[in-house]
Amino acid sequence: MWITKEKFMHHSVVIHSTPDFPRKLKVSHSTLIRADPLRVYLALTTAEGDDAWFATGANVNARPGREIHFRWVNWGPGHSSTQATGLVLEAIPGSRFIFQCHPDLTDYATTVEINLAPIEGGTIVRP
Repeated sequence: MWITKEKFMHHSVVIHSTPDFPRKLKVSHSTLIRADPLRVYLALTTAEGDDAWFATGANVNARPGREIHFRWVNWGPGHSSTQATGLVLEAIPGSRFIFQCHPDLTDYATTVEINLAPIEGGTIVRP
């Protein structure tokens, strides 16, 4: 099947090194999702939403200062099982979600910033 313009999802990824590279790295990714911003927000900020596309057994309390927990079982090509926990920093339904988690080591946190912008035909998701 050919990918038509109507079905194409645009992705862009930008990787920035920081003065602390390789310890700190900034990755920017944006994409078009053909759904309204609130639906995209709920896919990112609810356990049911995250489990549908990202994790296995997520626990999300999408309020600032509350905990976020991701769990993966038999995940990816390496069939690994792992988990990550962190805190929600900002949550604006349909607009913005920022959280920190500790995916590998507990001595540093990864900050994930997601901004949602409505456009005709969907939502742009960007940092």
